[in-house]
Amino acid sequence: MKRILVVLISMVVISMSTAAQDKKPSFGVKAGLNLSIFSASINSESSWLPGFHIGFYLKQPLSEKIYFRPELYYSIQGQKDKYIQPPNGPTLGNTTTKLSYVNVPLLFEFGNKVSFQAGPQVGLLLSAKESGTILNQQIDDDLKGITKGVDFSFVLGTGIRLGDDLSLGARINLGLSEIFDDSGDGDFPSIKNRVFHFYLGYRF
Repeated sequence: MKRILVVLISMVVISMSTAAQDKKPSFGVKAGLNLSIFSASINSESSWLPGFHIGFYLKQPLSEKIYFRPELYYSIQGQKDKYIQPPNGPTLGNTTTKLSYVNVPLLFEFGNKVSFQAGPQVGLLLSAKESGTILNQQIDDDLKGITKGVDFSFVLGTGIRLGDDLSLGARINLGLSEIFDDSGDGDFPSIKNRVFHFYLGYRF
């Protein structure tokens, strides 16, 4: 995982160095809201988890209306779960699963005032925890031992410029890889990340 992180950061640094030689490189910071959920749940009713992200981006012109946009940002993702005794029985408890990642999307952006973004993303897991109560028992579990260290996603989004320096954007990050080591095996369904990603960006 450390090697992957070094490679990804090196790619971003090289991209930034290349952009610095261009006449119009753009560097900026971004932050905003995540609304996340898993693609499946186990013995529970799931709901969206609000989270946040913060990081940096580079926007390198490839032509008049096409840009290469690598990013590096910290992100909180996961979901909320309500455990109910079937059928239509009482609630047994509620938990919240939070996964924190360093995400590196490598996007292509098309357009100027209004733009469209698409490309792959690699996420490196920093922590994975589940907290709450089930049957009046406190839950505070570290899930990192059963959670995969690398997450692959595909990103689709749009953005709009609010002036020379400010921008707004909205994306969906569609997980392509399993989150948990035993997902898709036995009684476990395939479980992947799903994230709606809303951001405010500021260009220096």
